[in-house]
Amino acid sequence: MRMVGYLKSKLQKFNDTSKWSKIFVLTSIIQAIITVILETRLLVRNDYLRQDLSTKSSNITGIANLTLTTTTTTTTYHFPEMEFAYCEPTDVDRLIERIKRIESENVIFMLFQIFQIWLNLDAIYRENTIQLITITIINFLCSAFSIIQLIEILVWRRRLMNACSLTTLHLVGYDIPLIIVYMLFATLMGFLCYHLYQEFGWNIYKTIGGNILMQRVYRTYLIFILFLKVDIFFLLIFAIETWVAYLLQQSDSNQDTFVPHAIASYNKVITVLIVFSEVIGIVSARKEWKIGMIVFFVSWIGVTIDFIAILYSTAKSVSADSWYFLIIFLSVGVVLSVFTLIWGVFVFFNFGKGVKDILLGKAGDTPNQNNPSGFVIDDDDE
Repeated sequence: MRMVGYLKSKLQKFNDTSKWSKIFVLTSIIQAIITVILETRLLVRNDYLRQDLSTKSSNITGIANLTLTTTTTTTTYHFPEMEFAYCEPTDVDRLIERIKRIESENVIFMLFQIFQIWLNLDAIYRENTIQLITITIINFLCSAFSIIQLIEILVWRRRLMNACSLTTLHLVGYDIPLIIVYMLFATLMGFLCYHLYQEFGWNIYKTIGGNILMQRVYRTYLIFILFLKVDIFFLLIFAIETWVAYLLQQSDSNQDTFVPHAIASYNKVITVLIVFSEVIGIVSARKEWKIGMIVFFVSWIGVTIDFIAILYSTAKSVSADSWYFLIIFLSVGVVLSVFTLIWGVFVFFNFGKGVKDILLGKAGDTPNQNNPSGFVIDDDDE
């Protein structure tokens, strides 16, 4: 019953939001639906390419015509250009492994769209202007990543055509619509975030007041929590992907070694540690629990070391394989983990300066009357 009441209160608060908030949420849902559909098209295309190549990998006979017939089945190619191509066996396996990694990127993009719906809803519910700015930046970064996806498939296509002596292979028509959609929604969401930023600014002022120091301390706390929210996706998903890539690497002796065994084993521990660190970081910052923050610092240093180690150990092989997505994703993971640690230190030294009282006041508890900052002017947040 308590859960039902909680959900009803959240729904009621959303119903009471402005038209810009409702348009923003609706747009984010539409964006997720359209981009997931377009990413699914890319995933299906890439899977078909892998199937066609897998057929050649297992049936290469050295004959130019590779339409293979057995007593029961006839090989069917999804891309007609592949039917009569002769591919070098040593190149085929490498191309198959590369397209598998591109498929994993398609899945990550789809998961991120679902994650972004939550991030957008959370920004509206908490009226978080800093989160709105971050969402705008992330949307434009998604547009950039979609272009990187296109570059990767073009590089892969060139290598495929060289390996299989192809003169033509039409793939790009699948990628262009996705890039256009990402750019359009990035611009639209940026426009909506601008209006919401203006709307939420006054509400935050009513909560904190005009004390500049208090605003800076509270803003530092919000940035730290925002880093942890973004880390949930970027760090955890990548840690899991690294783990899966290593398992695939172990199952296929022909696959290139991207992640050394020692680092992969350490990454398994870090994958679990990230979840623990996220929880203890949020709770400790909110409750101003110093021991908890120290535990967070120690565990998060381990997370940071993991991503730096992976980036260092894989940089050469990944660059040679033109795996641009992984290079950038790794770099983002390192930057996020470092900045999360830095902002955690800022929050730690701000303990006792009034943030805890602000959070208690927003939760409906009685604020500390001895706090000289006077953080509540008209607290009608809930």
